[in-house]
Amino acid sequence: MDRGDRLLTYTEGSAILGLSNTYSPPLIHLYIKPAQTSTIYTLPAEEAQNIIKSKNLFESENYVQNHNTASFFQLYEKTITPNNYAFIRTLLMDLEQNSDAIKTSVTVAAYIIKRSGMSRSYVMLVLSELRKGGYIHMEDGKLTGITSLPERF
Repeated sequence: MDRGDRLLTYTEGSAILGLSNTYSPPLIHLYIKPAQTSTIYTLPAEEAQNIIKSKNLFESENYVQNHNTASFFQLYEKTITPNNYAFIRTLLMDLEQNSDAIKTSVTVAAYIIKRSGMSRSYVMLVLSELRKGGYIHMEDGKLTGITSLPERF
């Protein structure tokens, strides 16, 4: 996201992004930053609209937009929390649910810092305490497991 350079989500495999911007100007500007070599195809909005109309793909477009919107709302709900620790806790659980490819490609601290904008020192303090308490397990800074996470820090 261009405001604060925050990472919103990871996407693996094929994905259709940007359809929500084909009929109105974007409310926020997002950009894609590939973590590995990727092939990205682009299509002008007008051409996309013509294809959708000519092939009667409105139902398919609706499914794609609903999926993307639901993903953003889930992220939004997760990030609106009463305190910084609750946000870190949520992001740890989110990382735990991601694929092994994502978990091995990013350190826990980087994952949290990029998504939250919190200071590195605070994130490292919380992670250190969670490791000491046996709540999380990490190897080389990467999450290998969560035993349980306390509600409060």
